[in-house]
Amino acid sequence: MRTLFITQLIVLLSMASCKTQHNTLSKDGIDSLRLSDKQLEKVALENQFTLDFFRISQQDAKSSENIFLSPLSASMVLSMTASGAEGSTLQEMQKALGYGNMDQDQVNSYYQTLISSLGKLNDNTQIELANSLWYDKNFKVKKSFKDTSKQYYLADATALDFNSPSAKNEINSWVERSTHGKITEMIDDIPAQTSMYLINALYFKGMWSEPFKEQDTRAADFHLHDKQTVQADFMNITHDFQYYQDQKAQILEMPYGKGNFSMVFMLPNEGSSPQDLLQEMDGSFLKETFSALNKRKLAVSVPKFKFSYQKELNELLKSLGMQEAFSPSADFSKLSDDSRTYIDEVLQKAFVEVNEEGTEAAAATSVGIALTSMPVIEKVELNRPFIFMIKENSSNLILFMGTLADPTQE
Repeated sequence: MRTLFITQLIVLLSMASCKTQHNTLSKDGIDSLRLSDKQLEKVALENQFTLDFFRISQQDAKSSENIFLSPLSASMVLSMTASGAEGSTLQEMQKALGYGNMDQDQVNSYYQTLISSLGKLNDNTQIELANSLWYDKNFKVKKSFKDTSKQYYLADATALDFNSPSAKNEINSWVERSTHGKITEMIDDIPAQTSMYLINALYFKGMWSEPFKEQDTRAADFHLHDKQTVQADFMNITHDFQYYQDQKAQILEMPYGKGNFSMVFMLPNEGSSPQDLLQEMDGSFLKETFSALNKRKLAVSVPKFKFSYQKELNELLKSLGMQEAFSPSADFSKLSDDSRTYIDEVLQKAFVEVNEEGTEAAAATSVGIALTSMPVIEKVELNRPFIFMIKENSSNLILFMGTLADPTQE
C-alpha cells in the first residue's frame, strides 16, 4: 500500500461583519506591500493562475451555485509542497502554479514576503495566513523539508499517532483556532493510508471604508440565471467609488479600512453571465480594467450574502497540468525517502460573509458647488449574478475570488 499525503486548504473570509475594527500589527505596520520587480512579475502570474483556476472550477458547477475560492491559498500551500518534489513532478507543479522563470527558492521567498507583510499593512483590516504540517509518527519526513517549510512558510511540523482519535481532534483544533471558529471539522476521519497533511488557513476581516447604514437596507428582487427572482436584503449607499464600464461589464471597487484592500464587483452586462465574462478575462484584462477605474459618485446597491463552499481540487489541478504529483510515479524524494509518497487529495473549504454591521461611523458628505446643473448620479445595482474578488491594492494581488448566483443561499 502506498503512502499518501493530503494537502488541505482552509480559507475563511469575513468582511464588514463585526462592530469592532481591527488593525493588526499597526505598531510595526507598513503602508504598502513591498515587492521586488521579480516578485511583481510573480503577482501577474499569480493573477493569471487565479483566473485559470477559477475558470476551470466553473466547468462542473451549476449556474445556480455560489462559488468562493482562494487560488492564492492553493498556490501557496502547493508551492510549499513543491519544495519536496523533484524531477518532472516538480517541473509540472512549477508550470501549473505559474512560476514563470522563477526557481523554487525565489518562489519560496515570494510567499515568505507575502506571509510576513500582508498582516502588517496599516489598515483597519485583519488578515492572517497560517501553514502547518501534520504527519504520522511512523512516516519519516526529511528535516530539510521541515526546515524549508518553517523558514519560508512559518509552518510548524507535528508528529502524531494517526491511529489515535486524538490526532484528528488536534488537527481540527488548529483549524478552528486559525479560522476563528468558523471551520470546526476539517477532517472527519484520517484514512488508514494517509501519512501526512499540509494545511493552509487564510483569514480576512475588513470593515468598509464607507460603511453602509443598516437603516438603508431593504428587500428587493435579485434576478437569478433562470429568470426567476428571489427577495434579498440589499445594502444601499451613495458615495464616490472607483468605477468602470465597457461592453462586457460594470466594474465597481469598494475599499476597506484605509484603502490597502478592496472588493471588486464585476457585474456582466444584461444578457451575459459570470461564466461568459470569465471566458473573456485574462491577466491583460485585469490590468487594463484596474487601470481604467476612476472615481465617480454612484448610488450603489449590494446584496448581503453569506455562504460556505467546499471543493476537491484534484481534477482542477490536473487540468492545469499537475498530473504526476497525483500518480504512483510522483517524485517527492525531497520530502521523504519513502518512494511511495504522492498526493491523494487537495481540498479547499471556504466561508464568506458580506454585510453592513459595524457601520455606525459617520458617513462623509461632499458638497460640490456648480453653476449649471446637478451632477448625474449613476446607479449600480448588483441585482443579478456577478463576480467578486478581494485584492491588495498596491500590487493588485488577488486574494479571493467568487461568483454569487443567489444571495439567499447559504
